[in-house]
Amino acid sequence: MVLVLHASFDAAAITAFFEDPAQLNLDPRTVAQLAVEGIASPADLSDFDKDDIESIRRGFERPPRAPNAAGNLVNQAPFPFPAKAQKRLIIGAQLANFYEQTDREVTPEMMMWPVMRNFEIQMNALKETTAPPDITPIKSGTAITKFLENFKLHCHGVVGKRHAPVNYVFRDEAVVPAVGPAFLPDQPHSEEHGSVEGELIARLSFDHPLYRNDNELVYSLLAKGLQGSKYAATIARFRKGGTMDGRGAFLAVTSQHAGKAVWEAQIKKHEDFLKTRTWTGNATITLEAHIDAHRMAFVALSEASTHVPFQLPNERTRVTHLLDSIKCTDPELLAAVAAVKNDDPGMRDSFEQTATSISPADPVARKRMNNKRPAAEISATDGLRSTGKSGVELRWHKHAEFKALNDAQREELKAWSATRPDNKNSSKKSKGKQGLSAGSIKYKKMVKRQVAAMYAAKHKNSSKLGNIDTDALISAVKALATASQAEVSTAAAAPAVSFAAPPAPAAPIAPVVSAAEAAEVHLRSILGRAKKGKKDD
Repeated sequence: MVLVLHASFDAAAITAFFEDPAQLNLDPRTVAQLAVEGIASPADLSDFDKDDIESIRRGFERPPRAPNAAGNLVNQAPFPFPAKAQKRLIIGAQLANFYEQTDREVTPEMMMWPVMRNFEIQMNALKETTAPPDITPIKSGTAITKFLENFKLHCHGVVGKRHAPVNYVFRDEAVVPAVGPAFLPDQPHSEEHGSVEGELIARLSFDHPLYRNDNELVYSLLAKGLQGSKYAATIARFRKGGTMDGRGAFLAVTSQHAGKAVWEAQIKKHEDFLKTRTWTGNATITLEAHIDAHRMAFVALSEASTHVPFQLPNERTRVTHLLDSIKCTDPELLAAVAAVKNDDPGMRDSFEQTATSISPADPVARKRMNNKRPAAEISATDGLRSTGKSGVELRWHKHAEFKALNDAQREELKAWSATRPDNKNSSKKSKGKQGLSAGSIKYKKMVKRQVAAMYAAKHKNSSKLGNIDTDALISAVKALATASQAEVSTAAAAPAVSFAAPPAPAAPIAPVVSAAEAAEVHLRSILGRAKKGKKDD
C-alpha cells in the first residue's frame, strides 16, 4: 500500500512541516541532509521507526568527511538536530505509519503538531493497555449470545501485534471503504470512529503480514472459551494444520447459534415481559426489584437491536409499561402513581425520575421495615447495641462495669433489664449445672461419694454387710434422690437476680442425683463391690 499525498502537500507544505517553528523547526542544512538519508517529505516517514531516526541522529553528530571546493576531503560541522525536533520526527513517523495502515489520504493539516500530539497521547495509552485476565469458559446454562458479547469485550482489551485491539479481526466489514469519514479538527480520527483505537478497529486491513498473528490469537481465545461445550465442534474445522482462522470461527458460531432468529426471540421475550408482567405488592418482591427487572429488559432489547432491526421504546412508552404493570391498591403508592401521571410533561417522560418518585411508596418494603424490632429491643446476640437516654449501653454489664455507672444509668439499665425475658442472667445461673449430666464422669464420681457417705453414716455401727437390707436401702436412696432433684429444680426456678447488676457468683449447688434410676445403678455397684470385699476378708 502506497501513501497518497494530497495535492496541497507541495514543496511549500513540505518545507513548512520541517522548518516551521510550530512544527519541527529544523535548520535548512539539516533538512537537506534528512533528504539524503531518505526523508524528503512526510510521506517518507512511514518507512522509518524510532531506532532508524536515532541512528540518523548519531550520524548527524559525526558526519562523514566531504570534499571542499578544491576537491580535498575535510571534516563537516555536525548537523543541528535538537531533541525536540527528534521527538516530533519520531511521532510523525508513527502517525504516517498509522495513516498508511488505515488507508488514509494524508493532507498537511493531518501532519500538524496538535494532531501529532493527540495521536501520541492516545497511542501511548493503547500500547500500555493491561491485558485482561484469561477468558472464562462458557458455563452450562449460559446463553451463547451472552458469551459472545462478553467475548467481544474481552478481545477489545487484548492488544495484538499491530498495536490494536484484536476484535478488529471479526468486525462485520472485511473490506475497508476507500474513503473514510472526515477527521475532527486537530484529531487523528473521525467523529464516527471516536478515537485512534476506533480507527484501527474499523480500518485495519486483512492483508497485512501481522494479521495472521492476530487472527490466530482470536481463535485461541475462542477455543478456550468454548472448550467442553456443545459449541466447540462448530469451530473445530477452522483449525487446519498449523493455521487457525479466528475470524471464520467467530462468524460461524455467531451465524449458527446467535443469528437473527435468536435475537428476535429475545426481543419477543422481553417485550412480552414489559407489556404483560404485573406487580401486585402482595408477594415478597419489592417494587424496586420490579423496576430493576424493567431496566434489565430494556437493556436486553437495546442489545438485540444492534443485531436485528427493532424500534426501542422511548422514555414515555417505558413509563407507560411500568405504571400499567403496577396492580397494587396501596393508597400511598396509588398517590405516587397519580403524581407521575399528572406531571406531564416531566416525570411522565422520564423512566428514572418515575422510578425515583414511586419507589419510596413501596408497601412491601414498608412492611419489612415495620416488622423489624426497634434497635433497643434487639438482644446483644443480634450484634447490635443501643444507647439509653442516660448514655448507657442497653446490654448486659459485668459487675465492675455496673459499679462504674452513675445512678441514672443504673436505674435506666435496671428498668430496661426488667423487660428482658431473655437476659443473660438466666443463662449465667444455669451455666454451673450444665456440666453435670447423668452420664458424665464427674457426675458418677460425685454420686458414688455421696452414696458411700450416706451408707457409712447409716451403718457405722454395723460390722457385717450381710445384715443390711439392700433393697430397702436402695428404695431409701431413690426417694432421697427424687427429693434432692426436686430441690434443685426449685432452686433453678427462683426469680433471676437483676440483669443489670448481677451479684458476685456463689458456689454452684451440685445436685445429689439427677434421676432416681441413676442413683440405683451406682448404689448397686457400690454395694456389690462392698460385698465382694467382705467375702475376701
